[in-house]
Amino acid sequence: MISMDDLIPTRRFIATMVVLILLAAALPAALMAGSPGTAHASGTIIYVDVDATGISADGSSWAKAYTDLQSALTTAVSGDQIWVAVGTYTPSVQTDPSDARTATFQMKKGVGIYGGFVGTETTLGERNVTAHVTILSGDLNGNDIPGDFINNRSDNCYHVFNHLNGLSLDSSAMLDGFTIADGNADNNSAYPDYAGGGMFNENSSPTVTACTFSGNSAVSGGGMENYDSSPTVTNCSFSGNSAVFGGGMYNNASSPTVTNCILWGNTASDQGDQICNDNSMTNISFSDIQDSFDIDNNWDAGLGNDLGGNIDADPLFYNPAAGDFHLTKFSPCVDTGTNTGAPATDFEGEARPYNGTTDMGADEWTLATGPAAPFPEIATAVLLLMGMLGLAGFFRLRKNKALVV
Repeated sequence: MISMDDLIPTRRFIATMVVLILLAAALPAALMAGSPGTAHASGTIIYVDVDATGISADGSSWAKAYTDLQSALTTAVSGDQIWVAVGTYTPSVQTDPSDARTATFQMKKGVGIYGGFVGTETTLGERNVTAHVTILSGDLNGNDIPGDFINNRSDNCYHVFNHLNGLSLDSSAMLDGFTIADGNADNNSAYPDYAGGGMFNENSSPTVTACTFSGNSAVSGGGMENYDSSPTVTNCSFSGNSAVFGGGMYNNASSPTVTNCILWGNTASDQGDQICNDNSMTNISFSDIQDSFDIDNNWDAGLGNDLGGNIDADPLFYNPAAGDFHLTKFSPCVDTGTNTGAPATDFEGEARPYNGTTDMGADEWTLATGPAAPFPEIATAVLLLMGMLGLAGFFRLRKNKALVV
């Protein structure tokens, strides 16, 4: 018969094994110290600068900034902010290791991601998104041709942001002050790689503010697709995106809130140049949406709920062909947005509102920095002036010749 004394070594053996197992579990984390993913206190600012040295990079300061956004996303925990300096960043983490085009960024709950820094700032208010354009690009090989949605696009990632089912993002996941460009969701054979070139949300409802979606393409949702999602999209511009359905945005079983936004110059070969809804209801207010009203000024109910303040007029961007979506002085989007829910600054860090009422879109026009007229008009005016001066000189020359004769 086994006594209690005979069991004591067995108990010691079990206790020793438990300790060894716990140490083994902790070892990988210890080995990862100093690399992306290192634990830190919530509420930390994590710095990213593509031009940083990368020496001793731990994201703790501009001097020790990560050189890629993914390292910061890996490290971030709820309550953190990620500050990203001027430059172009491409995703690297693949949802399918066998397909390089599945590389994508993914936001996190409770983490705010902010662009538009030069790399010296100490406060969010110091950033200037236009002067320090921060691009999150799907052009993995850097060989795209601006404005060309056909050539050199087959190697682009499917989604710049891919929020697959399971992430379940809520409004605490925030993206602010970026240009999201060059995603190409063209893979009809694999879900969801045909949806949401700029951003795909499934059962996720992040907050997207002061961002520009441009140059993205997809079968559905060139700029953004929402499936069973209700993101809050404020002071954003969607322009130059393309799809078969929903050039700017495609919604399926979703109810996104769109406020102070501009959707203009997007194209769809089948349905919904700006917005296409499938069993969805987009809540839209104080936004400029192309072709949202008919000739009798009736709202196109297919776009969603008209909650007031919406317009249908050329926003008069400064130079959209060159990716410059600044509003110009006489844009109908100036002073026609709503202050309710609008960010305190625009994508350049300039205070909102400038003249009492917030502008629509990502830019807040100001007298000090805002262009007076779209680029082609300025160019035409300059050419006209040059022509007038040249013509005047010609007549003076003819007059002098006449006097000589």
